[in-house]
Amino acid sequence: MSQFQVKAPVTVLNSSAELFKESFNIYKNKFSSFLFALIPSLVVFVVSYFVSMLSGNALIFSSILLMLAYVVTVPLSTSSVLFVVFNIEKDLSFSEIIKGGFSKILSVLWIMIISFFIISAGGVLFLIPGVIFSVWFSLSLSVLFGEDKKGMDALLVSRAYVDGYWLGVLWRSFVFGIFMFGVSTAVLIQPLILLSMFGFDTDRIISFAGLLSTPMSLIYTRLLYENIKRLKNGAVLQVGSKWSFIVVFLIGGILIPAIMFGGIMVGLFSILNRVNVNVDNYSSVKMNNETETSPVDFQSMVSTTTSAVDLIENTNIATTTEVVPQKINLFEDTTNWKTYTYKNYQFKYPSEWTVELINNSQTKSSVANFIFEGAVVGNLTCPIREIGYEGSEKDGITQNKKLTLNSSSVFDVTFDSFRGIGEFVGDDFSLIKMSPKTGSLQSCEIGISTGKYYSPTVAKNIFDSIKVVSND
Repeated sequence: MSQFQVKAPVTVLNSSAELFKESFNIYKNKFSSFLFALIPSLVVFVVSYFVSMLSGNALIFSSILLMLAYVVTVPLSTSSVLFVVFNIEKDLSFSEIIKGGFSKILSVLWIMIISFFIISAGGVLFLIPGVIFSVWFSLSLSVLFGEDKKGMDALLVSRAYVDGYWLGVLWRSFVFGIFMFGVSTAVLIQPLILLSMFGFDTDRIISFAGLLSTPMSLIYTRLLYENIKRLKNGAVLQVGSKWSFIVVFLIGGILIPAIMFGGIMVGLFSILNRVNVNVDNYSSVKMNNETETSPVDFQSMVSTTTSAVDLIENTNIATTTEVVPQKINLFEDTTNWKTYTYKNYQFKYPSEWTVELINNSQTKSSVANFIFEGAVVGNLTCPIREIGYEGSEKDGITQNKKLTLNSSSVFDVTFDSFRGIGEFVGDDFSLIKMSPKTGSLQSCEIGISTGKYYSPTVAKNIFDSIKVVSND
């Protein structure tokens, strides 16, 4: 017998506990069918994890494709779950479930769109109408599958069913949310704590759990729909006119995209303002006390919280004067270069640059900035200080050499040039890493801005001039 079979008329709404208990039993008994229905969304969810590892243009292009995939898979999985819910007495195969989902995917998507714009318009304009609309239309997908009412008609029939039971539906929806939160917390809290200790992305795990809980909410809604339908007991529904909602839908269709577009533009202007703070002429630096010889992996530094802009602000360097890129080429003649010495390291730098020492008590690791026309063009840091700066290594612009001090201490010196990616596209930079392989001497790194208009020749000349000296 179907767990949704038509029962005798009732006089009151079932309690939240009764609805939740019955929903859980159905979900548990038909878990495999619901899992089949969620496969399209689960596939995209897994793909999104790998997309998050990309960067630059690959990330942008893949994210666009991922968004388009979600436009299809979210309504498809929702439609497939509802198909299972409304055919709960049948043992459905995977192909039958997906085929059934596809049969109503456009209707599900259309109801999602119009209800989203109407509810959002009510919420943005006056807030309270948005809450009222969301409760009115909460049964619309059940009406679609139960009575084959589509679009605005499904929303109006849902409102007619809710009429007279609005507070009851609101309360049961609220309690269901509390139940789900409590169950999820009880089940997930300890695993999440353990996984977070091993560096797992707990937000993604929570999202996965939320996806698996989707059938529960749709089962709960259908039970509530059937309950109210029995309460109405065949009474003629007062559907009312759709024109007022069409007007609200049109307002939402204009207002919500405009707000979203405005938010995007604000974000773009914010990024442009950050780039204007002379990030084009700043090289980020990573100092390391470690002694490994592997090349610097700047993509692994994306997760750090300190930005290049933050470092410029913390060192009180003037950042309003733009470096003219062509002037850097004038520094390729090393005849009159100055010499800078710090601990065991000595190297030359363009005479047009000035050195500004940094208060180590504030920055912890940065030693000195190299300034040209008021902008930071280079930085020396000892020991490590990670900077949130993205770059991809330029092919063929890498060099290594070994230096010795007193025939005992050996230093590995590496030169790498990087191409800026992500929001720092065009902010090319070179890094010179000096790592002692013996003893307890400190390792350092020099970062040199190479911009997007000129070559890394200056940084290469600095690399060639590096020596190790005794600081006794």
